Amino acid sequence: MILKNLVPSKVPVVPDELKDKFEIFTAYALNDNEAKYFSIALQAIVKQLNCEHKKYSDLMGITAVITEEGSLLLQMEDESIGNQFCLAVYAVKRWRDLKFEESQIITIILEELCHQYWNIEDETEVQYKVYDVLKWIFPNTRIEQFYNM
Repeated sequence: MILKNLVPSKVPVVPDELKDKFEIFTAYALNDNEAKYFSIALQAIVKQLNCEHKKYSDLMGITAVITEEGSLLLQMEDESIGNQFCLAVYAVKRWRDLKFEESQIITIILEELCHQYWNIEDETEVQYKVYDVLKWIFPNTRIEQFYNM
């Protein structure tokens, strides 16, 4: 599968443990801080996975797609008849327009990644897993500081 209309962008540092489990494509450019927030989120995910003794070989991969407003253009490769993949799509201009702060952006990033890496479909359940990961970044916090519980 080919993502169309990609643009150059700052990108996060992907921890070695997730090199085969995370990739990012940019159809809208991240700024320095946003790329840093992705890096921080990925590092915290690794800490939580290690804490839980998760095997990286058991994780399904995910592709993060950075968009302006949430739309993207996909095209199958010439020889393909079907494709299967997991996408986390981020509408970056929306969080910019809403003037989201660091903790809010990191929470958004983590939520989509936690759905995949922990195989959690339920939105409430994933909030608790996101909070487990957020505690590596923001210790001494309460879940209510990130979610309306």
